Amino acid sequence: MNNEEEGGSRDMVLQVPSGTSDLTMLPCEEDHRMAFGCADWVSLAVEEAAGVHERGFWFAMDLWTREIHWNRSIWKIDVIEEVERNENFFGEGGTRRWFMRRLHRKSPAPVTAGQLGDAVTSDAMEWASHYAPNHHELGSSTSSSHSLPHVVFSLLVPQAARSSSNQRATRYWPFHYPKAQAYRFTFDPAENHSGLAHLRYDVIPLDADLTRQNGGRDFEATLAFVQKGARLLLASLRKIARSYDVKLGRSTYEKRVYHDTLYPEGRYRENYRRLKMSYGFWVQQWPEKTDPVKSVFEELAIAAFLITLWEAERSRNGSAKLQSFADLGCGNGFLTYVLVSEGHPGVGFDRQVRSIWSMYPNPARAALIHRKLDMETIDLGDADWLLGNHSDELTPWIPLAAARVRTNFFVLPCCFWGFHGR
Repeated sequence: MNNEEEGGSRDMVLQVPSGTSDLTMLPCEEDHRMAFGCADWVSLAVEEAAGVHERGFWFAMDLWTREIHWNRSIWKIDVIEEVERNENFFGEGGTRRWFMRRLHRKSPAPVTAGQLGDAVTSDAMEWASHYAPNHHELGSSTSSSHSLPHVVFSLLVPQAARSSSNQRATRYWPFHYPKAQAYRFTFDPAENHSGLAHLRYDVIPLDADLTRQNGGRDFEATLAFVQKGARLLLASLRKIARSYDVKLGRSTYEKRVYHDTLYPEGRYRENYRRLKMSYGFWVQQWPEKTDPVKSVFEELAIAAFLITLWEAERSRNGSAKLQSFADLGCGNGFLTYVLVSEGHPGVGFDRQVRSIWSMYPNPARAALIHRKLDMETIDLGDADWLLGNHSDELTPWIPLAAARVRTNFFVLPCCFWGFHGR
């Protein structure tokens, strides 16, 4: 980022990574009026913030800027550039810190290739702006809303996604991300001199023509829905900010439930995204009667789980050998196909041949075996893992079979089955 000396032009040039030169700010690159409070902001929610200190607000916003994203469709954030500068706009001094961020999506989205943006990417570029006024003393009130402590977020949007003629334009915005040119969080220590601190959430709506051309409803039509989401977002912000203890200089929040204890979530997301890019084409050519989107992506999610689990197992054991498996009641065989294609030796058994089996390339096709299984006598060889993915009546037998041959097992049941049926 480059900036002019204080008192000169407000223009900034964001140095975005190579390959993203067509990314531009919305709505105005010349003066960044979104950050400086000169644009038409629409207030969506104001919440009391009793017990929230300004340092708690900055703790929460720094966490949301650098480490985690409130939007669960974004699984990782990379801060790729950070610049701080002093400002003296509106007759009030302050410090503004700029961040260029890369948002890693869980799902790919169309971007810039061609007129309709046919290429896909799993990343989105975003800038964030933190403004802390120098004059602001903790607990005081300020009349100028744009000079209060605030944070602005806005995507760097491809030119193809700014045209109302592109019917896929708004799909560039990540799922659950505000369909807005920018959104802003503000901390007011004593709004309207009421003596209570408040948190505010404002947006600059997208152009109505752009939204309608993409099959969406304009801002006014969805106002009640987005206001509800805004209140939930402020409640989450307030919870994090309240956990900050000013005297201790840290958060006092104690995690009660620990997730992702088998392996890091980030590694699973990487594997799942890679599998979707490699095998997602099956949605377009799915021959089964089942819903292709559900069938393909659910199986890919299970495959990503197993692959990541097995990576962690090899790391613990100091082994480089890929685990072998036997998929019992493999059905359409898609899980077996993916795991074998990823290099894991294995077989899939089912008592009924499926038409899709013949569509899989070898060696996956050869790994699918038509056989009625007798779980008391079947020879499963030396498989490292027995798998039961929606294996119906085989489900209760798989742990017993694994115990008999002293191997590991994974079961994902869909219905309640006993040894003698449902």
